[in-house]
Amino acid sequence: MIIAQHTYRTLIEGIPSERLNERIVNDVEHLCKRVFFHNRCIVIPPVLSPREFRGKSWRALPPVLIAVLFRCLPIRYPGHVYSELAVAWFQSSIEPLISEQILPLIQKLDWARHAKDFTD
Repeated sequence: MIIAQHTYRTLIEGIPSERLNERIVNDVEHLCKRVFFHNRCIVIPPVLSPREFRGKSWRALPPVLIAVLFRCLPIRYPGHVYSELAVAWFQSSIEPLISEQILPLIQKLDWARHAKDFTD
């Protein structure tokens, strides 16, 4: 299952503030819970970029939020059917779905520590 959306989809006018950026990042875990029905979501910390518009400066999140519920063979308990891990990140575009900058960060995640096994 995949979520892909514009990072600043709720910003109707103006420029993002640090408070809005924090709220967006903090809300990702709740979004994963609502959509994936999964209690845990690993959020890869975003890289903020300096921006300026009409003399005002701010730091912007990457424009696209991606969240994926990964499923694989059981990690901890061989008697279980599968393991799941929800992972979210921000990137500059929708394609490729997992950017070259994000892929190594996902590969470095401690799946055995974070994933949850299920029996269905």
